[in-house]
Amino acid sequence: MSPPVTSEWTVPAPPRIATGRPVRGWRLVAGVLLSLVGHLLVTGFGVALVRTGADGAYLEGGGFVALFLMLIFEIALVLCCALPGLLLLLFGDRGFGIGLLIGWAIGVAVLVLLAYLTIVAARTV
Repeated sequence: MSPPVTSEWTVPAPPRIATGRPVRGWRLVAGVLLSLVGHLLVTGFGVALVRTGADGAYLEGGGFVALFLMLIFEIALVLCCALPGLLLLLFGDRGFGIGLLIGWAIGVAVLVLLAYLTIVAARTV
């Protein structure tokens, strides 16, 4: 008699699911608001620098220095909002991480719109 035919095939394990915190609305809103407040502070700082340099130094390069400092602070805001938001999204606190990313993206979109409107207004003068 021959031995019974057996299959060595087994059912694969089910896929792993995310074990982080669930996305809570208030944490998402807190992340968005924190990012937007950061953008408002950086933009307000840049506008204040440009306004203080508008008395003649602006025409001699003071405005460039103010905009350059504002760009440096925006890069710092990327490092303080977008990077931690991505890390939080990947490693557990998805609500706050998504909120930081959404707020940062909204702030960047508004700044691009303001820059465009400023350039258009400067061309018409």
